[in-house]
Amino acid sequence: MWMLWRLVLLLPLASGLIESVGQAAEPVVPQALEPWKGWVVHDVANLGCPSPYNDARERLAVWPSALSLDLKDSEGRWTLRLEAFGRSWLPLPGSAETWPVSVTLDGEPVAVVPHDGVPSIRVKPGRHLVSGGFRWSRLPERLAIPNTI
Repeated sequence: MWMLWRLVLLLPLASGLIESVGQAAEPVVPQALEPWKGWVVHDVANLGCPSPYNDARERLAVWPSALSLDLKDSEGRWTLRLEAFGRSWLPLPGSAETWPVSVTLDGEPVAVVPHDGVPSIRVKPGRHLVSGGFRWSRLPERLAIPNTI
């Protein structure tokens, strides 16, 4: 019975810890330097964005969570769930040969443009659902999926 009480008492602490894991950490700045913070960090890319588990120096502005693909002989559909911690480019599934079409961001149409050689869209901070499709004369042997996904 005492173990159950321990679990009940520790549950709020554990849920707070779990919620804070995915949140971006704000840089710690001494109070005397606070007025200079914006000037100093202006050109630092993805400052305040979370790091992957294996490289604390890397900062990722976009964290994809789930990609679903439904591919058929003449077309394909896909959906991607993600969280963005800063305004950033999001590379999409596809390539110049299999360009994504009818792409929406949170249900609204969005323009897809080539960025760093891959089809991409701009996303703002927040949780998003991106979806789109493909059209082809036959199912391709390969479909490009960005490494970040």
